[in-house]
Amino acid sequence: MFVYSKCFNADGASNPDLVLDDPGGWCRLIGRNAVTGERAQVDAPFFNSGVLETAGVDMTVNWTWDVGPGSFYINAVGSILDEFKTQDNPDSPIFDAAGTLDQGGQFDYKLFTTFGYSFTNSIVGLSWRHLPSIEDETAADDPDTRILGVGSYDMFNFFARYSFSERFELRAGIDNLFDEDPPVVGRDPGTATITPDANRGTTRADYYDILGRRAYVGLKMSF
Repeated sequence: MFVYSKCFNADGASNPDLVLDDPGGWCRLIGRNAVTGERAQVDAPFFNSGVLETAGVDMTVNWTWDVGPGSFYINAVGSILDEFKTQDNPDSPIFDAAGTLDQGGQFDYKLFTTFGYSFTNSIVGLSWRHLPSIEDETAADDPDTRILGVGSYDMFNFFARYSFSERFELRAGIDNLFDEDPPVVGRDPGTATITPDANRGTTRADYYDILGRRAYVGLKMSF
């Protein structure tokens, strides 16, 4: 995509005359079918010409409290992103992807917390994954984009483990305990009048659960 944008002068400066032999050599990276003349492939060599600069803080908190015959514990892992700046080449603008789904998804912060209670041979607990609201990836280079962002997302998983002996252990759990639906990503309200399906968007399975509530049971045996 970057090669095409440079070849076809999307930035207004890389190939203003729209010539095949452009100054940056971008058009020459686009191969064509010798018979039909259509595009065939794009060479994508690595250039050490851009910038990636990021800053943030990662934190971990562990707390344990002895209660009755066992112990209650909380483990929290969080990360706070201050900036995630990228530049494709020295002539391109610098974009800050923080708070947008650009560059793989750069949330302002992420939080993963586990609440558990452990006692003789057993553990029960609940894990909570929280993602804050985030802007669409197009917002990284266009703050006025009409593509809608995504609201905050919370998913809870229940888990339990019981050891019968040193050799046998039973585990069970429920993922996505409250059957949280994945949010829509990339919804464009400006296309709603064109076709009923145009503003549905999609989702991001790398961040949002697409399977729904599900349970599991497992038995571990050691010999």
